[in-house]
Amino acid sequence: MAQLFRLNGLINNLRLRKILSDLLNVVFTFKYYVTGNKPTTKIKRRFLSQHGRLFSCTVVVESGTYLGQSTKYFSKQFTKVFSVEISPKLFEFSQKRLTKIKNVFLLQGDSVDQLPKIITYLDQPTIFYLDAHASGGVTHQGLEPSPVKKELDIISNFRFLNRSIIALDDARGFDGSNSYPSFVEICKWAADNKLLQPYIHLDMIIIEPVTKL
Repeated sequence: MAQLFRLNGLINNLRLRKILSDLLNVVFTFKYYVTGNKPTTKIKRRFLSQHGRLFSCTVVVESGTYLGQSTKYFSKQFTKVFSVEISPKLFEFSQKRLTKIKNVFLLQGDSVDQLPKIITYLDQPTIFYLDAHASGGVTHQGLEPSPVKKELDIISNFRFLNRSIIALDDARGFDGSNSYPSFVEICKWAADNKLLQPYIHLDMIIIEPVTKL
């Protein structure tokens, strides 16, 4: 993965980056099925979609649009997709790419500023896919490398929280440093909000709904 980030830093053309990303996704997917130890973005999307159907979540809120691949995929699986991107350049790219998809709502800015606005519009159980941390290359960051602590504080006020799915991507980075909470801190947050015990799957920290519809 470190090699991928270094390669990303050398590529300035976003369209070329998108093609490269798709090709690498195919390679990593094949490697995952052969070795069983490499979760890919495609597999993560499929898992979240299946869980969304299982727990009757029809809306996705995604922090970190990047190139819009996950956003586009989720638009075919769910009724509404809200996605927040802090990088103006990446936001503009995704906006042009996804402009014809009517159930996608893109917002440019820090997820810490945009999430409170989004949850005021939500009136049903939701998947919160939190992946707004900086990842090198053309990705940006806000005041901290990861806003996830503040994001969790914000969604604590969501009235359908105990019927929603929370997925924190790149679980391997949650070690309590560089503004990332530790897994123990995530477990405490879940307990404080009377949610189920988090678990790690496909390099994501997952918190499932307490109740189903």
